[in-house]
Amino acid sequence: MTSRQPDSGRIFGRLAPASSGAIRMEMIFVAPIVLFLCYGVLEVGRAVAVHGALNRVASQVLDRATVNPAAGPEAIREVAASDMMFIDSDNIRNFAIRRVDAGAGEASHLEVRIDYDFRFLLPFGQETFSLSIGS
Repeated sequence: MTSRQPDSGRIFGRLAPASSGAIRMEMIFVAPIVLFLCYGVLEVGRAVAVHGALNRVASQVLDRATVNPAAGPEAIREVAASDMMFIDSDNIRNFAIRRVDAGAGEASHLEVRIDYDFRFLLPFGQETFSLSIGS
């Protein structure tokens, strides 16, 4: 006994008349929402990547400044600039390194602050928002 394979032309032919304009109307309403959600996922992913890169740079700056305390802020910034993946250096508003002297009996420590203006790919409303990293 042989089984017959259904004719695919007849299956799709039966579905076509049922979707006269309903699918088009659904796509008109659903497509912009799906595209906006995809754009949001992309932007959140970029923001997370930039935030992680800024954290990594702040950590590396602290490591380098601790190992070489004689290095000035400009030398440390130059070294940190080479580690800035995903980061547009034109969007950095503030890059500060300062030594905080503690009170008597306590060790001083370093603070790094990076303020970054994150720019969206598409200009919807607010074009930038600030990411601030402090270590």
